[in-house]
Amino acid sequence: MCIGLTLQGGEIMLQVSDNGCGFSEERLQSFRESQGNAWVGLAGMRERVRELGGRLEIQSDASGTTLQVRIPALGVQRAPAVDRQAISAA
Repeated sequence: MCIGLTLQGGEIMLQVSDNGCGFSEERLQSFRESQGNAWVGLAGMRERVRELGGRLEIQSDASGTTLQVRIPALGVQRAPAVDRQAISAA
């Protein structure tokens, strides 16, 4: 499993990937077309992301699944760079 969180082009992007068995294209299409309670956990995530003005995308095949969330980075400022040499010298 791999989890990433970045600030990119005015958006906060969260990406979660795994190397599991994935979802079939039919199941993914069902999620994309569903507006109700199907896929309850993912549907709840999708609604929360929409409330923040963002979008949720899922890509999946037999080699794994990647879930990507993008939301506007309103008021978020980039953290100062960390001087890794200073840390390792300490």
